[in-house]
Amino acid sequence: MDLDSPVATLLSAFWRICCLRLRPQDLPRSSVLLSLTVGTNTLFSTLINQVSNPLTAALRMAVLEMLVLLGLTSALLYAFSRTPRIAQTVTALMGTGALIGGLVFLSMVLIPALPQALHLAIFLWNLLVIAHVLRHALDTRFIVGMLLAIGYAFFLTQLEVFVNNLVGGAPT
Repeated sequence: MDLDSPVATLLSAFWRICCLRLRPQDLPRSSVLLSLTVGTNTLFSTLINQVSNPLTAALRMAVLEMLVLLGLTSALLYAFSRTPRIAQTVTALMGTGALIGGLVFLSMVLIPALPQALHLAIFLWNLLVIAHVLRHALDTRFIVGMLLAIGYAFFLTQLEVFVNNLVGGAPT
């Protein structure tokens, strides 16, 4: 891949956000980029979830995750009067989620039985990235971003259990 290509530039930007060195507002505001990151994140989430679930359940969980992230982030930014930041914030969350998801999927392919400690480390890293993005999007302290990220993870987990029970699937 050409290091000066737009794809390399975007991957670098998302990586720098994952390393807590770039802010969501440093990304371009673009509906095309937003759509690409939403699609890529949903794809990787589906692939990861399909390891332990049938395709329909994996796709349902991926779409649910995407809708919760879009809905909660938009509501949060609206409540904090930061609506102009919605596109860049969601792009940052979806792009970093896709990047982390891609790394997780690659790890799962290379090492089918990932150690539990690695699962936990990736989960905590993802929470840190979400906290970092929300902190900058809301102009608040990191601890507030972290509490919101933990709340998001808790809400999503409870919603997935509820939906799986509702449709008769196995709990996640």
